[in-house]
Amino acid sequence: MTITDVFYLIGIVLLFIVFFYVVYLTTYFVSKLNKKMQSGKNIKVIERVTITRDKFLMIVELDGKYYFLSATDQSFNLIDSLETLNIKESNSENNTFNRILSDKIISKIKKDK
Repeated sequence: MTITDVFYLIGIVLLFIVFFYVVYLTTYFVSKLNKKMQSGKNIKVIERVTITRDKFLMIVELDGKYYFLSATDQSFNLIDSLETLNIKESNSENNTFNRILSDKIISKIKKDK
């Protein structure tokens, strides 16, 4: 293996690194652009629940009013309109896997003492 072969290999590795970095930057900026295009100023989807593969229930805020909608691939249907909405915040951070695992480990350590 000569010195030119080593430089050739280093050049190919650097080319792959540059290529993957450009691909990463492209996907990053496309996702940012997509978020900007999808975020509306007047319509806000509060929550969306999937019922089946092509059926959804949604709560949408429009002009200060809330609408309860059902959506399929073919149509949107208004189920109810609400003047106010009481939103329950999910407490998912207390039930994460890491939290449960650390609680079990701590209780095991305390039991062993």
